[in-house]
Amino acid sequence: MQDDALWEMVQREERLLITTDKGFTHYCTMPHYGILVVRLRKPNRHRIHHRIMRVMAHFAVCINNEGYQASLEVGKLYRVIPDVEAASHGYLRIVDESGEDYGYTADRFFPLDVPQALAEALQLAE
Repeated sequence: MQDDALWEMVQREERLLITTDKGFTHYCTMPHYGILVVRLRKPNRHRIHHRIMRVMAHFAVCINNEGYQASLEVGKLYRVIPDVEAASHGYLRIVDESGEDYGYTADRFFPLDVPQALAEALQLAE
């Protein structure tokens, strides 16, 4: 598939484009739903997936658990599961007290950027 055709399809479907092709960087100046160019020395499916998950590992602190007291604790740090579709509707996918991930309105959380080493340690602890 040609770059222009792929770009048109991605925009029509309102998707985030993840690619190793740095030729797509020229589209950054146009309106878009997201471009993530992954640059690795020896890319393969596993290494690309690992790098993307490292970049997208986010955490948030619950600031409002009204109506969800059994599932969320105010002041607790939660892992956010990357979900572009949920985010486009104002939701975050959170691994809550049940151990499962559910969508909650984003205004219930305060997002945090944690150091990469801490993010990795927290993910390993799960």
